[in-house]
Amino acid sequence: MNVLIAVGGSGRAPIGDMRNDQRRSGKEGGGQDNEFLYVSGDQLGMDDFVDVMEEVIEVASRWLFIGLALRLKSSELDTISSKNHDDPQKCLKDMLVTWLQQCYDTQKFGPPSWRMLCQAISKPAGGNNPALAREIAEHHH
Repeated sequence: MNVLIAVGGSGRAPIGDMRNDQRRSGKEGGGQDNEFLYVSGDQLGMDDFVDVMEEVIEVASRWLFIGLALRLKSSELDTISSKNHDDPQKCLKDMLVTWLQQCYDTQKFGPPSWRMLCQAISKPAGGNNPALAREIAEHHH
């Protein structure tokens, strides 16, 4: 499966206007992302895999969009999809492992964290489940 992402307009705030938390997480602008500033920004790793998987299993069908929102490369996601024959739960598992192993630009977007996960789950172009994101946030603030 190939992933094509259309991007229109930059919608980016000048670097000088970004808050430190937004710069560190790679997030710009306001709105939805600011909702989760109280959520732990502590780095997650493979020791957290089971907890992360349990929190997001109900949105397994949106694993691809969540992976994109977590800034994973489309080529990585294509590999995950092919390897798992598009099985949503297996794809979600491998996508989360890839994310937790920091197979993306952590310098630009920051390390894996509960805050980053909540933002990805909440976004319409990600998990599209703000209620679940708020529930996860309550567990990890």
